[in-house]
Amino acid sequence: MKQIDDLMPLATLEDLREFCQDYARKDKKFNKELTCFLNERFIDDEDSAADFIARLENAFTEEKNIGDRWRSYYVTDWDEINSVSTAVLKDARRLLDMGNANAALQIAMRMFELTDAEDLNYVDEDDGDWWLADTLEDYGKLLVESIGSNSVPQAEKDEVINKLKKMVKSEISNFGYCDMNQLLQEASAASQSDDAMLRLLDEMISRLGINDSDCVEYALRKITLLEKKGRMDDAAKVTEQYLYMPEVRKREIEKTVERKDFQKAIKLVLQDLV
Repeated sequence: MKQIDDLMPLATLEDLREFCQDYARKDKKFNKELTCFLNERFIDDEDSAADFIARLENAFTEEKNIGDRWRSYYVTDWDEINSVSTAVLKDARRLLDMGNANAALQIAMRMFELTDAEDLNYVDEDDGDWWLADTLEDYGKLLVESIGSNSVPQAEKDEVINKLKKMVKSEISNFGYCDMNQLLQEASAASQSDDAMLRLLDEMISRLGINDSDCVEYALRKITLLEKKGRMDDAAKVTEQYLYMPEVRKREIEKTVERKDFQKAIKLVLQDLV
């Protein structure tokens, strides 16, 4: 019979998992020790996200040569990033499902940071990054679910929100891979109080400028939130302030029609035609 040192190099990760699961079902002591080990490693450890993040970071450094026999031309290896990020996403989802929202949040945020790196080669769909928009959408959902968990300290939620604010005009947003404005709003709604959300909306409107096309999303969100809080006078003032925006004007026309204030609705329509 061969010894363990000779056999171990032949064993795959799946072999070892199957052995551990089978043995844990038979041996209660081993079951308890393995359970404690895995909880300490992936649930209770503050650094449980580190290995998964390292896998992502390593994937984003991979390049492949698409040159010819006369010259080399290295580009980002999107096939490798696709493979690793998909696997890590599944692991992060498992961490969230088991209660480690903090680790899942760290992993999701790091994915967006890595994708936004300036030295990445963004290429056409036919060249391999066609899957990126779908993957970032899934990571966005993971981020929003994680940041909304009560187990994540508010300070860490605020740190993620601050990072997302800086990425509103990022490369991944400009290239159409992810709507960072939408992600910021969803993450903020899941993790911030109404008053904090209002401050964020004011900050983003000020940062973007009233002539920025993305500003309308924050203006509409502010009006809606003020109405939700029952601050109708404030909502009316903000509506009046941004009435030059077609989307805000359309919303106000619909509201006045609902209130059967047809005279004002006609006035707004006529102003829109001028």
